[in-house]
Amino acid sequence: MRCCLEREIKMATYVISDIHGYFYRFQDCLAQVNFNPTEDTLYILGDIIDRNIHSGEMLEWAYNAPSSVKFIRGNHEDMMLVTIRDYERFIKSNGVRNHEEEEAYYRYDFAYNNIWTAYNGGLKTFEYLMNLPREHREDLLNWIQSWPLFYDITVQGRRFVLVHAGLAMNGMRMSDDRFDRGLQIWVDIDDFPTQHSQSLLYHVIQNRLNQEQL
Repeated sequence: MRCCLEREIKMATYVISDIHGYFYRFQDCLAQVNFNPTEDTLYILGDIIDRNIHSGEMLEWAYNAPSSVKFIRGNHEDMMLVTIRDYERFIKSNGVRNHEEEEAYYRYDFAYNNIWTAYNGGLKTFEYLMNLPREHREDLLNWIQSWPLFYDITVQGRRFVLVHAGLAMNGMRMSDDRFDRGLQIWVDIDDFPTQHSQSLLYHVIQNRLNQEQL
């Protein structure tokens, strides 16, 4: 389980989530609170990309952010990682690597038939990533894949667990299994109050995770 236990935090601590490519609004927020990266700590709880056209700027800012800015992987980063890896395998298996025109056709077809790019606002992010030099794209993806799924921190003597989605279902708690990973990234447990819904949701998540080859 990817978790980070943080020591007692004494300076100002800020938490934000779901920026979704609104890079300049995000910068305005930092300015409004006078965020000081040398003294303060900022936790960004996933989904920094998609939906807005400035996801590229957001990715580059995050990649170059100081160590006082900490990230958790959300479901949009998860979809991005799965999609890019799937696309790379797709291109390789079809033998079109280094054939620019043919690869462009496959890229268009792939992007418009994918749940992330077609239905979850990931198209601009996908296009941005695929236009990056391959080495930089790999560095970005590997870095995002290393993000923890939650933080366990103490601020002014109080303990907080920071996560993108949920922490428990049917008595389950934070543990080192793949279902819990899906729960932390994808699920708001308040949306699934009944035992039947929870059981159905378990199978949906488990089937999805079984298909991943990250």
